[in-house]
Amino acid sequence: MNSLYYYLFLDSETDSNRLDYNYNSPKYERIKELIRRSKYSRIIPIGNQKDNLIILKGITSGKTPHDIQYLDEGIPFIGATNVLYYHVELDSAPKISPEIHNTILRTSQIKKNNVLVTMAGVGLGRCAVFESDSECNCNQAVAILELNREEIFPEYLMYYLNSEIGQLFIEKMQHQADQPNINLEEIKRIPIILPDKDDQKNIIDNCSIVKSQIFETQKQLQQLRDNYDKPLREALKGEPQEYDQLYQSNYYYVLPDNLENKRQRLDFVANHPLFDWIRGFRESKAVVSLEKLIDFERFSYGLSESAYESGPIGFLNVQHLSFEGRIVFSPQTFLNKCPPEKLLMKNDILIARTGHTLGKAALITDEFEGYTFGSFCIRFALNTDALNEYLPDFIAQFINSIYGQAQIMLLKAGSGKNNINQEHIRDIQIPTIDKAQQQTILENYRKLLTDLINLETEQQRLSERLTEEFRRELFNRACSSTKR
Repeated sequence: MNSLYYYLFLDSETDSNRLDYNYNSPKYERIKELIRRSKYSRIIPIGNQKDNLIILKGITSGKTPHDIQYLDEGIPFIGATNVLYYHVELDSAPKISPEIHNTILRTSQIKKNNVLVTMAGVGLGRCAVFESDSECNCNQAVAILELNREEIFPEYLMYYLNSEIGQLFIEKMQHQADQPNINLEEIKRIPIILPDKDDQKNIIDNCSIVKSQIFETQKQLQQLRDNYDKPLREALKGEPQEYDQLYQSNYYYVLPDNLENKRQRLDFVANHPLFDWIRGFRESKAVVSLEKLIDFERFSYGLSESAYESGPIGFLNVQHLSFEGRIVFSPQTFLNKCPPEKLLMKNDILIARTGHTLGKAALITDEFEGYTFGSFCIRFALNTDALNEYLPDFIAQFINSIYGQAQIMLLKAGSGKNNINQEHIRDIQIPTIDKAQQQTILENYRKLLTDLINLETEQQRLSERLTEEFRRELFNRACSSTKR
């Protein structure tokens, strides 16, 4: 075993004083197995300052000022959703003014060749190099690493952190909560296997072809997700605004004259003309309030508990709710006990009340019956009368559509961190559609879901291929694969 590794990594473990279950899980013995097979003996933490060798020149994260104004044109303001594995997605990011970029947010300006790491929520630990020459900024969910490029290529660190060993370190360092997270100091403590620059360059070159294929698959996936609510758009035959228009036009400077007729809401969304179409939908005669459909005995917030990686009761959180109304139980989290009234039943609906997946809903299927749920989620079910009129899966998919998400944007509260509550959910308006048409809409969703799963499978195959390529380059012999 490499003695330098023991000194650096175990010393940083002692300093961190971490006693939680996840940090000390036996699964991280895999790290030692990989280290034993390393071709290279130079192993240092990212933020090592003990020796003359320094690979990190600076690390910071962004913030979201409570009164920030988003514009149609301006400086991209990215969050965790914009940092993918190996790529930064700028097109869908909201925009801020150059003045905010150069004053309040001047410490989080992103430069070309900075390495970005997601620090919270869904997709925690994704890493990409910022390759653009354009100006950019970020919120608090993204870490910005400025590297000493005389010692390390940014692309090498990206491949390392996205690899099996890098993701294991990030999982070990993260805090398991309602929304998993990792902080800047913990990122600095992650040990890096550091070949010389010639070997780093060879590794980068050998991985770049598969990286390009992953990027193309990511684009196809994003295009499919952008049009995922097409069945509901076609069925309701309305003229909704596009998501990017709603999310990027986030400030209304002039309050309307008839403010007294708009519920006295002073925030930008409640009075923004881009939302006139959804206000018209909500006020039409062809809708019913979700309040009339809910079984209030099964309408509650989840549990605020620390999760374990094993246990008798599955524990669902916002990180498990996908944007397509699915539950993706990864990473798997569990509780040892919970009150009986907090156990989930088939046809319950979970909705994220805050965080990255705010407002996204998913149906509880047979697979997840008997699980429980975290405090960042709200659970509801349809009452007996409503079940005669509505399919629970249709309700979930409607909430996830532009019609549901636009209402949530109207109803949500908060400034720095938006949220919805039970009152907001009761106020969501559902279209009156017969069950046969609901079934047709859901069948069209299932076709789209098949295409989506096929693309995700291809992306997973490419990711495993890239992981294996990196492993061959860094370790003496192949190791058994561990999926991310």
